Amino acid sequence: MNAPIERREKFFRAWAETTCAFDKDRARDHFLAAHRAGRATDARVVREMAWLTAAALVATAAIALWLRAPESVAFMTPGGQGVVGSWLATDASSELPLAFSENTRIVLGQDSRGRVEQVSRRGARFLLERGAVHAEVVHHPGADWRFLAGPFEVRVTGTALHVAWDPARDQFTVRVDNGSVLVQGPYLGGDRVVRAGELCVVDLSSRSMRLLSGGVNGMRGAAGSPTDESLASPARAAGGSGGDPAPLSNAPPRSVSSAVPPLWTMLEQQGDHEGAYSAVQRAGPAGLCRSASADALLELAKVGQLSGHYELQRDALLACRRRFPSTSQSALAAYELGRASSSAAAASWFEAYLADQPDGPLAREALGRLLEAQSLARNAAAARDVANRYLSRYPDGPHAPLARRTVAAMRSEHDETSAASQK
Repeated sequence: MNAPIERREKFFRAWAETTCAFDKDRARDHFLAAHRAGRATDARVVREMAWLTAAALVATAAIALWLRAPESVAFMTPGGQGVVGSWLATDASSELPLAFSENTRIVLGQDSRGRVEQVSRRGARFLLERGAVHAEVVHHPGADWRFLAGPFEVRVTGTALHVAWDPARDQFTVRVDNGSVLVQGPYLGGDRVVRAGELCVVDLSSRSMRLLSGGVNGMRGAAGSPTDESLASPARAAGGSGGDPAPLSNAPPRSVSSAVPPLWTMLEQQGDHEGAYSAVQRAGPAGLCRSASADALLELAKVGQLSGHYELQRDALLACRRRFPSTSQSALAAYELGRASSSAAAASWFEAYLADQPDGPLAREALGRLLEAQSLARNAAAARDVANRYLSRYPDGPHAPLARRTVAAMRSEHDETSAASQK
């Protein structure tokens, strides 16, 4: 008999000899209890898996948010989305508001030029080339807003302020309506804190700084822009006579008659540029160019510029260069001639400024504008040389991106030429 059959017979024999009857009710109860225990275990496992899955999703979302780089602030102009690095300008009768994504508001004043040169998640850096700007900076933890004007830098975390820079007069002004700012620059005696209600005026020509209290009342225009005459003429904001600022020691002395400003000067300081030009015509522009002081010639050039009579601007600047060589006013006249000239002619004037004042207050701007002029004139070799000069002196300056692009383009062109010559 084979083994499987033998085992089966032993099983049936043992089954028949057993004395215990099969209790089907007990077996059923046992089966149902075991089934219920299994279902309970399965439900607990399902719940635990659901909790673990939810926790994993929450952790993943938290990590994703933590790793995600915060977005930089953006800004809008009346014409649409603002572009970082693009120049913004206004004429003598208009202003330009900028609205930032975190609710900071900046207004570029009349006859002003500037640009947003850098943005980050904490704020922005605004370069004011000339004119005035009013800002209402919203305070946020870690906020970092900076306003650059000539050789000055104003650091802001949250406040309302006005900043003005007049390169024709070498005058810088900052006024704080609320909060406080930190100002860096020449003749400030180190970092200078300017608080609410204070007006800080720096005159580079006279190498002086004045910090005035109670300078806020009555100083804002109807639109809240920095168009008041205190920003336009810091000398009058200080309670002075409104005359020209004191010249440098190597500038010619003033005549006694200059103590009483002529009519055209007073009209220009009041913002009546057309009236000032008419007064200049009555006084005789040729005679003024022969007899006016260096500071007055710069004022005369400004009258020509703002009234749209650019021949008067050029004549006055050339007279300043011719009659007062080796002065800061002559150097500034060269810079303004560069701004008023075509690209080809502008380069020589910016070089003249740098030759007169290689470390002057406008040296960085002059070198940057020289780079722009050489690039626009398509003087590739000269542009490369200026770009290298700029990067060696101002590696983080506002024209550094243009300088790097210029150097890179020249290097690429050189590589292509070398490759072609080897074929």
